Amino acid sequence: GDTPQGEPPAAAQDATGPDLAPTPEPPEEYAYPDYRGKGCVDESGFVYAIGEKFAPGPSACPCLCTEEGPLCAQPECPRLHPRCIHVDTSQCCPQCKERKNYCEFRGKTYQTLEEFVVRGQRPPGHFAPPTAG
Repeated sequence: GDTPQGEPPAAAQDATGPDLAPTPEPPEEYAYPDYRGKGCVDESGFVYAIGEKFAPGPSACPCLCTEEGPLCAQPECPRLHPRCIHVDTSQCCPQCKERKNYCEFRGKTYQTLEEFVVRGQRPPGHFAPPTAG
């Protein structure tokens, strides 16, 4: 039994971890310095020089950095189909996301929100209690 006495276990020292102290938010001026006349900043804080092309965010259209700031012109986007139901606007140009508006069940096709009866199954909540035998 040569265990050294007097030292607390390692777990006790980690009880007050670094997670507890909240890191103070930097003030806005500090987070986004003013680059007007010098360059442009995107969503993630990356700096672009004047004359560079960049996209401010993952869903944004490409911009040209000018002395007045970013000049963002939406390019010629392909026209969406007039019967498009689900439009994906997560990219610069909106895109039509094909969404099946019907269900297939056992080889038959049903429209969305169309109710159909599944035969050969008991309706829920009407199960016969097991017979004691």
